[in-house]
Amino acid sequence: MSRDLRFRRLRLRNWKNVRVLPQMLARVQRRSGRQVFVSTHSPDLLRDEGIGLDEAMLLVPGAKGTQVVPAGSNQEVRKLLEGGLSLAEIAMPKTRPKNAAQLAAFGDA
Repeated sequence: MSRDLRFRRLRLRNWKNVRVLPQMLARVQRRSGRQVFVSTHSPDLLRDEGIGLDEAMLLVPGAKGTQVVPAGSNQEVRKLLEGGLSLAEIAMPKTRPKNAAQLAAFGDA
């Protein structure tokens, strides 16, 4: 591994640099022509204005399982974006499972 690549890898571990990931991934996608798929719980990633509604899929938990919903197909999401909210402010509450706080009970005791 080149020294330059190791340096970049170390810098991306810093939480503040998560905001550069959308631009970096777009560049990788353009140069390689490959599809890039990222699953995240990071509001910082979703705040990037370069992420289009046609690129964001919402994984919405429900009683019968999780539904994959294109963000752009949801009228409520479109209206909230037009009203000035970020994709992060819209997506995070919609994709958070009910009783998510209970998941901590399954952690290390």
